[in-house]
Amino acid sequence: MTTTIFTPLMLRNGTRGVPEMPRGGGGGGSLATVSNAISMAFNGVDSSFSYDEYNLTRNNTISLWYYRSSGTTDVLVGQSANNAWYDYTIRLASDGGIKYAVEGVASVIDFNSGATKALAGALNVWISLIIVRTGDDAVCYVNGQDNDGVQTFSNGTNNIVTDRLGVAGDGTSFPFGGFMDEVAFFTASLDAPTVESIYSASLPLGSNVTADLSTLSTPPVAWYRMGD
Repeated sequence: MTTTIFTPLMLRNGTRGVPEMPRGGGGGGSLATVSNAISMAFNGVDSSFSYDEYNLTRNNTISLWYYRSSGTTDVLVGQSANNAWYDYTIRLASDGGIKYAVEGVASVIDFNSGATKALAGALNVWISLIIVRTGDDAVCYVNGQDNDGVQTFSNGTNNIVTDRLGVAGDGTSFPFGGFMDEVAFFTASLDAPTVESIYSASLPLGSNVTADLSTLSTPPVAWYRMGD
C-alpha cells in the first residue's frame, strides 16, 4: 500500500506552519528519529485546513496529535456537509470528552468517562488521539489508553472521511484553537498494541519524536506529517 505523505508546503485555507511548541510530544521527527519544528496552527476563529476526501471503508483508524489552547467546544476533524458538525467528525467537548460521529446526529458516540475527560481535556499539552472504527463499533484511545471500551453507532453506514481539519462542516462552527500534527488516516482497524506503539514512540513527552507510521504492517493511506 502506498502512503501519501503531505508536507507543510501543502497547507492552505488559513493554516500555517509554525515553530512547534516545545512543551509537547506530538510534533514528530523525521522518520521518528530527527526532531523538527513545524506543526499546524489554528487560531480558534477562522483557520482550517482542507484536503481530499478518503473512502476509509467501515474499518478504519484516524490518528492525530493535538495541543488545545482553550477549553471550548472544538472540531478537530470535520466534513464539508450541509450540517454543522455531525457527519464524520471528531469533536472536543467543552467538558473534555470526545464526540465522534459518522453519519447524522443519530450516529454520535460520546467518549466521556472521567479518565478520558481528564486526559483529552487537558490544556497546553500535546495529546495523542486515536479512534479505531470496526463496522458499527468504535474505540477511542487517548494517550494510548482506552477508558471507555467499545461504543456502538446507531447509524453508521458512511465510509467517506471528512475533508477538513479545525472547523465543522459548515466552515465556521466550532473552530479549533491550538495545534495539530501527525494526522493520519488508515483503511484498517488498528489493534491495541499498534495503537500503544504509536503513542509510546513519543515517550518521554517533549522529545519531539513520533512513530514512523510508514513501517506499520498496515500503513496509513494519508499522513500529514508537517515536519518533513
